[in-house]
Amino acid sequence: MTRLGAGGAGGAGGAGGAAGGARPEGCLPWVASCERDPNCEAWVDVDPATAEEPPGAEQLSVSAGVLGSWAAVGRDIAYQSKGFADMYQRDVAGRRERKLGTIETQFSGFVAADGVLIIRDALACTEQSCDRLILLHQTNLCLTMELVRRNADEPSSFCFDPHLVGDFLYYIEGNSDGGSNAIVELDLRTGARRMFHTPQPDSKIVAFDVQREWLAVIDIHPAAGTRWPDLRVQHLVTGESRWVTETSVWDYPPRISNGKVYWSNASLGVVPPEGQLGGTEDEHDIYVYDLATGETSAVVVAPGSQMLADVRGDELLWLDTRDGGWFPENRGGLMDVWLGSLTTGEERRLTHDPRPRWDLKFFLENFAWIQDDGPPGAWNDRVWMAPLPAR
Repeated sequence: MTRLGAGGAGGAGGAGGAAGGARPEGCLPWVASCERDPNCEAWVDVDPATAEEPPGAEQLSVSAGVLGSWAAVGRDIAYQSKGFADMYQRDVAGRRERKLGTIETQFSGFVAADGVLIIRDALACTEQSCDRLILLHQTNLCLTMELVRRNADEPSSFCFDPHLVGDFLYYIEGNSDGGSNAIVELDLRTGARRMFHTPQPDSKIVAFDVQREWLAVIDIHPAAGTRWPDLRVQHLVTGESRWVTETSVWDYPPRISNGKVYWSNASLGVVPPEGQLGGTEDEHDIYVYDLATGETSAVVVAPGSQMLADVRGDELLWLDTRDGGWFPENRGGLMDVWLGSLTTGEERRLTHDPRPRWDLKFFLENFAWIQDDGPPGAWNDRVWMAPLPAR
């Protein structure tokens, strides 16, 4: 994100109230609320834990247990402490860590690029209501800027699931009652917004991905009433929208790579019995949709569930239950990490101890994830990293 950190005086518009006094250098010109975090601390050396399984595994989060998610910030990572408020940055190569700051709100995760963190769905509460925020934290300058504020009394009161693509931030804006919502494109250079609405008034967007000219959206399909999310793609320039699946059991967050959309689907095209939510009985497999040809094909089909996590080049990472685990992911299920090649079709099991794992991603020449290190009920969640096997 080349333009962030270039400085600039305060301008009109933006979210939040303007801070008094001189603005710190590096603030986005259109953002009214921008301040340096006084709780940003110096680096300290750390001695991370290691493990034999998977080979070469190293703990990335040292200072605190992790809540929710983590993000790569260049060659570093950032994570949120279990106590909600503190943010940490880990210099992986230098084996050091620092507190980035303390956010006086609850928040639930990050996306990041080029030394910038976007903190999603922060919760700023007063006696009257709780506003939803999206905050930008520029790690190299310890600056915090308020990008979006949705008042609890507004028709669209939620903002969540941000994606950072160059100078643009995309996020879901919706209602607290689960009604109509949209994907918003926010130009970080100017503060200008564009809206991409759902194709029906009472639809609900669950998750999405964005790359170049396309959105891939997990959305409620009109033919399925308001029960089951399906995969839909939408062109950012023409506005063209088309459904990829219809009346599915459940589709899981998509990833766009090289003109194709990858995602996990339970029993493609089959509607479950009334009252059944897809749950632990369904087998999820990984599919691909070609944006140019409109063709859908299977990528990974195996016993149990294969939950797509990340795509990079011709490689896939996913969480898998075929060897003794079970779905769902995130505490409720035990899952192993698998790696697949789109070129050769080879699949490799990377871990051999099914356990609660989530937020799995490629990180440099490694794969990294969050896991519950126990004991049961302690919520001792940590970010771990292990090297990818030789190609």
